[in-house]
This record gives sequence, structure tokens and C-alpha cells, in this order.
Amino acid sequence: MHLVTSDEMRRIDAITIEEIGIPGVVLMENAGRSVADAILTRRDGVPEAVLVLAGPGNNGGDGHVIARYLHQAGWPVRLLLATDPDRVVGDAAVHFKILERIGVPVLVASTLEALADCEGAIAEADILVDALGGTGIDSELRGVIRALVERVEESSALKVAVDLPTGIHPDTGALLGAAIQADFTVTFALPKHGLVHPPGALYAGDVEVADIGIPASVIAQLDLEAEVLSPGDVAGWVTERPMDSHKGTYGHVLVIGGSPSMSGAALLASLGAFAGGAGLVSLATDEETRAILAGKRPEIMITALGDVAGEADSVLAVLEGKTSIVMGPGMGSSEGTRRIIERVLASSACPVVLDADALNVYAGSAEALRDAASPCILTPHPGELARLLGCDAATVQGDRPSAARALAALTGAIVILKGANTLIADPSGHLVATLVGNAGMATAGSGDVLAGVVGALVARRHPMESAVLGVMVHGLAGDVCASETSQESLTATDILQGIPVAWSALHEKG
Repeated sequence: MHLVTSDEMRRIDAITIEEIGIPGVVLMENAGRSVADAILTRRDGVPEAVLVLAGPGNNGGDGHVIARYLHQAGWPVRLLLATDPDRVVGDAAVHFKILERIGVPVLVASTLEALADCEGAIAEADILVDALGGTGIDSELRGVIRALVERVEESSALKVAVDLPTGIHPDTGALLGAAIQADFTVTFALPKHGLVHPPGALYAGDVEVADIGIPASVIAQLDLEAEVLSPGDVAGWVTERPMDSHKGTYGHVLVIGGSPSMSGAALLASLGAFAGGAGLVSLATDEETRAILAGKRPEIMITALGDVAGEADSVLAVLEGKTSIVMGPGMGSSEGTRRIIERVLASSACPVVLDADALNVYAGSAEALRDAASPCILTPHPGELARLLGCDAATVQGDRPSAARALAALTGAIVILKGANTLIADPSGHLVATLVGNAGMATAGSGDVLAGVVGALVARRHPMESAVLGVMVHGLAGDVCASETSQESLTATDILQGIPVAWSALHEKG
């Protein structure tokens, strides 16, 4: 499903109204009714008090419709208007007048003093509907809206967000000083970026996308560059293995990594490659690490690489016959590491996944990756991506979509920005957000497993498809393991063991 910014959604609305001829007042009616229906469906019995919080714009207009439908259903509902009634204009004013005519009580809190008189109504409500701003607020909350959000957060009522929780940036998911923590959000036509990227995803609760009558042909007119995918969306990419296939059919992955103090990272990446479906996996590492890992897993072919920066023929010999490469897990960030990585990127024509230390050696000089002879997939966490762009992790987390796209454009590579609802970006600006994974996967070695899985996939698939499918399999495996045990105890080895179940689940969905 497409993922849209606030500006893109405004363009969709404008085309629907101005070119298709569906009036805005009708779209508002459809939107408000969809939220009211969602509330009525989720609630057993009539609540004691419902308070709809409405701002001055179209999101507030949706709130007027919601209040009307709940009133007509026999629910005790009041509207709290966070602006002067004279400031309610356009389509919102049409629905506000209807609301007044049918006798829905309206409280006005256009000033902090007036808001103080409404605190009892907030405290009494057992359902609070947030129609204060939606996608129309993209700067720090202030004044009455800020105070109202803070008071709502003190309430234990069920909280429902209309389109987007107030206080969440619609395009980045960033917190605008304070925000309403919704139990669920009903968003209209298409999901918004702010509902997918943290912390917005954490404030949205369960998200339901409501059809409000926007024709598919309108959405098709826009060149939307972002989408959000769940495992069911990629299940069709997974097919049964042909009966006459052999190990060569599924590629030979070379993992370059490991060091005496971090041998486990290279081992996990290698095992991740097997779990991702590779037919053959080789591990090239230093002599001491080779001795540590020898015999740990007999299916992995281990070669001593060492610092062969000046021995181009030796490097080329290791690369010979491989169909994809994973570089970096546990490798260290010495000058020797840099020279090996540069030699591989200059010499190999097969796809390369760069993780961990293979990324860190390009801190502040990520543009050099454009010179790679092969397609690259980068798998940074926010700190690594920040170092590549020369900024800090807070900047990356403040706008994850822009950061991922910026690195992809700078390097010409596919970028997997790890974290909650991991993002995948390509150099053209195409962005995919994924709906898999959990906080238990924030554990040592998890990223090494992911790098190996992606390395196996890119040996026989397009890099972007490999990145998306790899993230899906990895995240789904983590979710399977967390559901069977707990997030607290999840380890990278658990994720490895969950990958077969993840593949089975995708086969079943397909």
C-alpha cells in the first residue's frame, strides 16, 4: 500500500474535489462516518461519556461528523471545540452547523482560561476522540492545543485518533513536543508516514485505513515513491524450489568478516546466509579467527584471508566463483580492513552487502561507495548511518525516511535503515517501510543474521527485492520467536532458529 506525506494527501484530496467532482463536504462525511463506525464496532455497550476534541481545520470537521453519528447512535457525546466558533470555516463549518442544529452539546476552549472550565468534561469521558489537527499540524504544539493534549494524556479513557494523533509530525513521525497516545487510529485513504515511523508508530496504536471514496484512478495519477508492506504483500515473491535444482542454483555467498574478539559476528552472518537459502557459504577471515571457528559448523567453508591488501591476486582468488558477498560483521575497523574492503569493491562484479565495520570505514566519505564495481546493499543502524552522512543519530531518527533516501542517493546503493519498522530506500527515491520485527530484536548479532539473509537472497534476486524480502523474513522470524518466548530473552540464535518458520509462513500466505 502506498505511504503518503501530508502534501501528497492534500494533492489527492484536491484532484478528487476539483477534477473528479466529489465535494469536500462529502469526503468529510465519509471520513467522519468511518471513524464513528470503527468506534461503535469496537465498543460493547453504551459508554458513560464521549468527548470529541475538534480543532479549527478539516480534521475538526471530521470530528463534527463523528460526534453527530455517535449522537445518532444514542451515545452521550459532547464536542470540545479548541477554537472560536467563528474560525470554523468551509466544509467543517457545514458539519458544525448541522451538529448544533441537532442539539449536540458544544464546549468552547479557545483560550487557556476557557480550557480550565472544560477539564471536568475531559476527566469524565471514558472515550476521547482526537480530531484536533491530523496532518494539518507539523510544528511544535503551543497554546491551547498543547495544554489540551497534555490534559488528555492524563486521562485513562480510550483514545481514538482521527487520521493521525495530534502532536506527531505527519511526514516523519517525530514528536512535536507532546502527543496524544492513541489506542487506535483511523486514517483516511492511505497510511501517512507519521503512522509508520517511530515514535509516531508507537503513538498511533492499532491503525485502520478507511476508504472514504477517493477513486483509485486519482491515486494512480501521482508518482508516489513510498509504500508500506506486510509479510502478506511479499508472500507471492516466494516460490517452491524446482525439483531438479542443486546447490549451485541458490548461489555461493562469501562472508568476509570476523576477528579474534568478534568471531561470532562472522559465524552468525554465515549461518544467516544458509537460513536465507544459499546453496554454498564460504567465510574468509584472519588465521586466528579461522582456528577459533574451525569445526563450529561444518557446512561453512572457512578460508584464512588475513591482511592481503597488497596481494590483489589473493583477494581475487577468494572472490572467484562467488555470486554474492557479505562484508563487515566483526571485521574491525583497522586500516587493513579498509584496504580489503576497497579491494573487494573495486574487483568484484557480484552484489555486495556491507554491514557493521564495512560501513564504519566509510564514515564521512560515503560518496566513495559510488565507485564500487558491483551493486551494493548497505545495512546501517541509525548511528552508522549518521556517521556515513556526517550527522548525529538524533538527526537520523528525527527524519528516518529522508536520512535513508539521502544515503541511497549519495552512494548509489540500496539502504536498509534498521530499527522499528525498518526502511529500505533505493537511489531513485523509492522507499519501503516494513511492518515486522519487535524490540526484542535489539540484541547483539541480530544485524549479522540479517546481513547473511540478504546476502543469500541477492545472490539470485534483484537487490531491492532482496533487501525487502530479507527484512521481512528476518523480522517475521523475530516476531515468531517473541510470541513463543518473550522479547526480553530474544537472541540472534533464536532469530536464526525462527527463520525456517518465517519461510513456512510466507509460503502459506502465498
